[in-house]
Amino acid sequence: MLDRDEFAEAAGLLERACRLLAVEPAERAALLIDLGHALRGTGALDAAEAALAEAIEDARRHRDEPTELRAEMEHARLAFMRAPSEPDSLRAVARRAIAVFERMGSDADLADAWQLMGLAELEARDRGRSSRRSSTGAVTRSRPATRAARSRPGTRSAAR
Repeated sequence: MLDRDEFAEAAGLLERACRLLAVEPAERAALLIDLGHALRGTGALDAAEAALAEAIEDARRHRDEPTELRAEMEHARLAFMRAPSEPDSLRAVARRAIAVFERMGSDADLADAWQLMGLAELEARDRGRSSRRSSTGAVTRSRPATRAARSRPGTRSAAR
């Protein structure tokens, strides 16, 4: 695992490489994904977002579906870090990637796609737990509050 300083060094080198490879769009899009990953590792989330959006756009423009999916998976991880993500949107990216990378026989990319599917399932399970926990917590906490309100003189509950 890289530490923050190593991510920062990598990001600097990748930014320079991306500028130099403006003439090689396919290679540039792949480097933009690595740049987005490195920037995410440094905490520069807005810059990571911009690099990944550019990678997705470049890959689409050049009809490079594998690179587009790699960029979308990294973008989905970034979105997951920033805020609660919709499990269905994470699943959609993962399913597309799994189908493409299975056909290609790209084990490393397939592993990344399955990891993203795992994040989607964790998010869905956490939402379910959170929802159940909120409901249970509301009921559990309302019982003592209701009892306390009923026992206070001058409240409607006490008059019953």
